[in-house]
Amino acid sequence: MGPSVLCPSLVFLFWALVMVFLGIPSVQSLRFDLPSGHTKCIAEDIKINAMTVGQYNVVKNEEGASLPDHQKLTVR
Repeated sequence: MGPSVLCPSLVFLFWALVMVFLGIPSVQSLRFDLPSGHTKCIAEDIKINAMTVGQYNVVKNEEGASLPDHQKLTVR
């Protein structure tokens, strides 16, 4: 066997990996920057018949500052 001949198991592994990566669906994210006191309903931004899983973070405007008690996040 010369160096240009590939082992059949390596060829199979290569094509198996190609098929796995082609089968992975694309992932998209949504980000909303809302000023304090504003509301946003994201139901309009979610596609019909799509499964939606969410994670949210409340971010402070200034480093070292604590979030005021009156800021509220409602998730349904």
